[in-house]
Amino acid sequence: MSNIFKDIENLKAYCFEGFIPIKQLWNNQSAVPQEQGVYLVLNTRQNDINFINPGVGGFFQGRNPNVPIDVLREKFIDDAIVLYIGKAGGINNRATLQSRIRRYMNFGRGQNAAHYGGRYIWQIREHEELL
Repeated sequence: MSNIFKDIENLKAYCFEGFIPIKQLWNNQSAVPQEQGVYLVLNTRQNDINFINPGVGGFFQGRNPNVPIDVLREKFIDDAIVLYIGKAGGINNRATLQSRIRRYMNFGRGQNAAHYGGRYIWQIREHEELL
């Protein structure tokens, strides 16, 4: 894995910024830019991740976002700081980081929101502490 993903200082050197806890983003996304870009969900905790089933994520288009805990354990990479990479906008998509992260936070609150990617995050018991 590239050194860029090893710690927050390396991410800052590659112009990533913000590092806002999910518990704060649930209430207010105003600090998130209204521009296109890439966002990360990070685990900076040194202790083990605990999974839950069901998670807190909402259903999107009637699809259950939950998977068995064994699947989550299989996909989890020990000592990984980056748990999810998301993108806002593109050639045919005008979504901004703020609008995309708002949908992601709504999905994590159990709402039927248009954001199915990154759904495994909502099966982490400590999801509110992720950045």
